[in-house]
Amino acid sequence: MKTTRRKAALPKDGLYAARGVSTQKAGVHRAIRKLDKGLFPGAFATILADRWEPKKFGENLHADTAGSIPSLGGLVYLLTKNIRLATQPSINSAVMNLDDVGCVGAYTKILISQIIGINSLLFRGDTDEMIAALIDHLYEFCETMARFGIEVSIGGGESANVANNLRTYDVGNVVHFKLPLDRVVDASKMSPGDYIVGISSSGRAHWETEENSGLGSNGLTSAIHDLLHPCYRRYTETYAPQLGKKKLAYCGPHRLGDILPGSTLTVAQALLSPTRTYLPVIKIVLEEFFNYVHGIIHCSGGGQTKIRKFGKPGNVYLKYNLLHVPAIFTEIQKVSGVSHREMHEVFNMGHRLEIIVSSRTCAEDIISLCSAFGIEAQIIGEVKKGKTKERQVIIRSPRFDKQIVYPDPKKKHRH
Repeated sequence: MKTTRRKAALPKDGLYAARGVSTQKAGVHRAIRKLDKGLFPGAFATILADRWEPKKFGENLHADTAGSIPSLGGLVYLLTKNIRLATQPSINSAVMNLDDVGCVGAYTKILISQIIGINSLLFRGDTDEMIAALIDHLYEFCETMARFGIEVSIGGGESANVANNLRTYDVGNVVHFKLPLDRVVDASKMSPGDYIVGISSSGRAHWETEENSGLGSNGLTSAIHDLLHPCYRRYTETYAPQLGKKKLAYCGPHRLGDILPGSTLTVAQALLSPTRTYLPVIKIVLEEFFNYVHGIIHCSGGGQTKIRKFGKPGNVYLKYNLLHVPAIFTEIQKVSGVSHREMHEVFNMGHRLEIIVSSRTCAEDIISLCSAFGIEAQIIGEVKKGKTKERQVIIRSPRFDKQIVYPDPKKKHRH
């Protein structure tokens, strides 16, 4: 199918922001600034002192949701009745949560609770079937992880009909973890001289049953509306009315069953591809190379800029050897006309996990480990010393002429 660039001018602050989504969540960070930052303020996730053994263990509850992808799940279920594909967001929600806590060293003996909300007035289908399938999907995921030494136990959950709050359905999770304080991965240790190993988000890992598009669970609002055809605007329960008024809903050239250019997946399969968990990799890396690991970064909100929120003041994260860009990101950029700068800030662009280590030999060992799991990985950059105390991300690529510089999100800059 022929694809063309968007004819209308792009919004000044970018398509993602125009659709009501923020990559940096500045307002949220201001809102939580007074909360306890825990024993390791520079860690990827908060770690509080264990209530019974505060000098030996840390623990916390961590929460996340599937983001905007359930709206697409509702659309797919309505049009295809493919319940398996429509309930992929159950995995996305769990993985986004579990891989966050994996970044601080919690990769097993995790308790997870699932929360499902559904609008039975707008959801056009069997709500009981949808809820059961979402629960079953999470149960299957936990069984798969157990085969790789990752113990994730379902500790309960909640489902509710919340017609006043939702348009289709939503799924989220809360996880509890506990780990020894001397096994915490503290990202504040990331320093000049460290190597950044990027681990691919696409392909098929050994624990996956099908090819992964690499999209993950960030940028879905734009991915859905940039790729899918305006014919889906008739299903008004699947998007915010404001997007329709601004003509930002379903602006793309593709139907759900179209083959994604450059891929063997349909557009629906690519968009609903289950977010990859890296817990089996994290488990072995921390068992074998813990002393060399200075940080693990889940490239979720903020995409390739996520790392700049962590590490020593003045760190410059120079990324000069990124992994290949999966087909889904190439197509999103092609049909939307979005800049390289916005693409790398919204999407993972090919790798969704970074492991920062102090030794090149260790980096190469991790790359070999990933290969054994069927996952591509490579040294994608290094940590450099900046000229100021500002943390920055610099991306260099043969795909664009000038390097892209992302300043510290805590500082105000003119764009």
